[in-house]
Amino acid sequence: MLIDYHVHSTFSPDAQNSMEEMVQAARAAGMNEMAITDHRDPFCPERQYPGPDFPQYHAEITRIQESLPPDFKLRRGLEMGLQNNEPTISACRELARAYDYDYLIASCHSCGGYELYLRNIFKQHTPEEAFRIYYEELYGWLQNFDDFDCIGHLNVVSRYAPVQAAPASYMDIVDEILKLAVHKGKGLEWNTSTFRVDSPFTMPTEQMLRRYRELGGEIITTGSDAHNAGQVGDSIQLATQMLQAYGFRYITTFEQHKPTFHKL
Repeated sequence: MLIDYHVHSTFSPDAQNSMEEMVQAARAAGMNEMAITDHRDPFCPERQYPGPDFPQYHAEITRIQESLPPDFKLRRGLEMGLQNNEPTISACRELARAYDYDYLIASCHSCGGYELYLRNIFKQHTPEEAFRIYYEELYGWLQNFDDFDCIGHLNVVSRYAPVQAAPASYMDIVDEILKLAVHKGKGLEWNTSTFRVDSPFTMPTEQMLRRYRELGGEIITTGSDAHNAGQVGDSIQLATQMLQAYGFRYITTFEQHKPTFHKL
């Protein structure tokens, strides 16, 4: 079972291909299922980040779903950018409940008043401070928000950091995040975008994935985080194989937030 559950189309401002082109690419790459998960980051702190035109977005998903053969599933999804403040949490809760989604990713793109992509947090803080700010932000909203299925790219702070912090400086809070995710029945996304750039780390890291499994976590999805058609399905097969080595027994798909476990 090969699934790509993190895909962006031109309904996201930073993506290059239409939803239909991304679906065609997923089928060509041998995927069995794909979730379209365009961005919505309410109250982005350092710049305006527009979200999809939701009526058009959902109409296009429905149109494509109705045209697909039965051996390929397109799931209705969204990637929400969470922050640990009430306006953002309330806005994301409203987003999550506005449509009948199959799958929702909760990601942390901003923390401590900074957007990670712009990297200003690393100019004002040491690596250890910045990583701590990020994981404490994520832990904060995780305590207060339940309207999602999986945490996206858990350690995405590492993608943008010019210097990596020592794991000993933040793994205690990561452990609390993983415990709470398991307690709430929430999954992790293994985001394969790091495979495209020969990164020294994966998202999540092997240590994080093994710890989640050790704590009883079973819900895991794979997602390429594709922003163009050439990235769809990238390294999904390799990541799926590696999950077995990390102790996982299943890959997870979702329909109307109900998980289905497929034996690896």
